[in-house]
Amino acid sequence: MGRVIFEFLNIKTREEAAKLVSIIGEEHLREALNKGRGVILMTAHLANWEIVAAALRHHGYPFNAIYTPQRNTAGIEDIFREQREKVSGMGLVPSEGAAMKEAFRVLKRGEILAVLQDLDARADGVTSRFLGLPASCHIGAIKLSKHYNCPIVPGRTVRDEKGKYIALFYSPITFDEDMEKSLYLCNNILESWVSEHPDQWMWILDRWESMDNVTRHRPGNK
Repeated sequence: MGRVIFEFLNIKTREEAAKLVSIIGEEHLREALNKGRGVILMTAHLANWEIVAAALRHHGYPFNAIYTPQRNTAGIEDIFREQREKVSGMGLVPSEGAAMKEAFRVLKRGEILAVLQDLDARADGVTSRFLGLPASCHIGAIKLSKHYNCPIVPGRTVRDEKGKYIALFYSPITFDEDMEKSLYLCNNILESWVSEHPDQWMWILDRWESMDNVTRHRPGNK
């Protein structure tokens, strides 16, 4: 986490970020955008996704991201927000309040909406297995995709041995009508990414925390 913060806060321009990022599978992102219905970019806390967002904005992609505001200890939230808006140039959609309405607007404009799918959804999620354990998973991206008929493009970031980054984009996901099966497809993709580079998965909080609490408070459990 310290490395990601240090790298991101030292980026002064989008052009500087772009020089650190190689893009593979860009055609999948372009083709999805050309449909004109907006694109949901399903990604995860891998390597340095913040720098890749700045690089994509440099290349002209209309990039927005759903984010959860952090506690503003020592002004960290203010610093990150300023860096994201002024340097990266990304649009920010807070996960609280009128998030869904703003997400609708982003997709209606035909832009990219990035969703970090490896978050614990807590009470708002649907239970599905992730890395072999029950986890509370967000379903917002899937619901948006089905409602607006917009593609979900999986995309991840990998740090190479030279300390630079590779952004990889894949073919859009074809979903089943069943929500559990759709989540299963998403989790399979995320699991493959984490399994390939477990050292780059930067989820410092407990992905399964809310499920642990459910188990802990079931009758008969201590």
